Amino acid sequence: MISHEFASNRLHTTSHRREVLWKPHYQVYRRNLLLPPALAAVWMLMIFPGRDSPGNVRFMLLLYGEVLLPPLLGWIAAGLLLSDPCRELLLTAPRPVWRVVLERLVLLAASAFLSWGILLLVTWFLADRTMAGPVEQIFLGGAATSLAFASVGLWAALRSRNTLGGGLVVAALWAAGLIFRQALLGHPLGQIVHPFLTLEASESPIWSVNCLILCLTAIMLTVLALRLTRDEEPLLPTEGTEEVV
Repeated sequence: MISHEFASNRLHTTSHRREVLWKPHYQVYRRNLLLPPALAAVWMLMIFPGRDSPGNVRFMLLLYGEVLLPPLLGWIAAGLLLSDPCRELLLTAPRPVWRVVLERLVLLAASAFLSWGILLLVTWFLADRTMAGPVEQIFLGGAATSLAFASVGLWAALRSRNTLGGGLVVAALWAAGLIFRQALLGHPLGQIVHPFLTLEASESPIWSVNCLILCLTAIMLTVLALRLTRDEEPLLPTEGTEEVV
């Protein structure tokens, strides 16, 4: 009897660990997850008056996808764990924290890229299916940069055990990328890591390499961030590191 109850409890715990809790994640971060669709809707209103100019439409889309969306995702990703009001309970639960963080990151990426794709599709139809540049290149360029910034924000926040710290790293890299964007274009190695290459030089022969490097960087930083969650004690809220929600 005891053996049967033990096996039942163990099975219940295992299934609980494997369960994907999309609804609770959405409820906790609903306001943040709705920011990318809201920004996309506002940007659509700004694009609409100049929809007859393919060059203007392309520039506005790249400005959104490569310059505005990436830091927004970075700032949100920085608080995926540390801004959770129930963080202490989350860290002491039997469910692995890395799964929770990964699921929230996937949910954030889905919200951002779905709204980004819809914005591109709607704009493409409004512009009579003509645009100065391939639509898929515009989408992939923005997606690669967004993933890179999201992973930077997540890793920096967990590394510093502070949401603000992660946000500051994202802001610093974003500002540096804009300030030195021309200098990066002047060197092949600079183009490889250029966060805004699609906007600045989409015709570059190493554009695909740039996207690949940004995606690999995002994967590497995400893995490092998830590894940081294995040591849960430093992530517990304290008086010195308490986050403001």
